[in-house]
Amino acid sequence: IAASMASVFAKQGKKVVLIDGNLRYPLLHTIFNVPNTTGLSNYLSGDIGVEELITSSKVKNLDIITSGSRLLSSPQAYLDSVKFSEMMSTLTENYDFVLVDTPALLNGTDALILSKHVNDVFCVIAQGETSRKDAQRFMNAMKMSKINIRGIILNKVREI
Repeated sequence: IAASMASVFAKQGKKVVLIDGNLRYPLLHTIFNVPNTTGLSNYLSGDIGVEELITSSKVKNLDIITSGSRLLSSPQAYLDSVKFSEMMSTLTENYDFVLVDTPALLNGTDALILSKHVNDVFCVIAQGETSRKDAQRFMNAMKMSKINIRGIILNKVREI
């Protein structure tokens, strides 16, 4: 969904960067068929600078930041760091849209931590997979953290 949203914005002439914030089960490098040798994990561990993070995609106006090749022992600590905030500030100055694809909320607190660094959040809920209880718990956590939920996207819809 994040890849589709980023592509739509880019095709509308907006300058977009899409970040693979899922450091445990990354997919964006596969979706866009780009290498994952340097990316977010490499930047957060100090291996590379912001300028080395960005990979151009085949979609005009759309850049990608893959998850990177470095395995981080505690991704949450890195995602909740000053270094990540600085990167987001730099990207916000240079792009019309900075989109972050996060892990599922059931995979830990990564999504909540990443949400602190953005202006708006779209929650994706998979029909038949995300329980009402889990969705409500996540929404309450977002509300308590004063994170703006822009909308909810119902995914994998079989019937309405």
